[in-house]
Amino acid sequence: MILTCPLCAGTVDTNEFQLIRGSRGGFDCPRCGRMLTFSLSHPIFRNTISLLISGLVLYIAGVRSLFVFVAATLLLWVPVSLAVYAYCFRLMPLRLKPWDPRKRPRSLIEVLNEKNATLRLLDKGPK
Repeated sequence: MILTCPLCAGTVDTNEFQLIRGSRGGFDCPRCGRMLTFSLSHPIFRNTISLLISGLVLYIAGVRSLFVFVAATLLLWVPVSLAVYAYCFRLMPLRLKPWDPRKRPRSLIEVLNEKNATLRLLDKGPK
């Protein structure tokens, strides 16, 4: 798949990307060398449509129990969302965006290591 780098405006083939370990989805642009990541447009819209279609299918099928309806809607939502994402791929294609390390979620290991870190009250390093 050929995409355009938002930083250097160069065309890049996705086969040229190599994930960088520890970046959680970041990779270098082969043209400019700056870090990028993939971006799906309108994910809330896609998920909402998937959930509505799942609920509508179950309502038409005659499911009227609230517990069964909610549980089955959530179960049916996964395959329906795959179909919606596949259909929307042509209308809302995949794009590249600059990688932002501040927006990446921390893993459980990072959170636990942060809590177990040594507490430093005064930073008295060598002068």
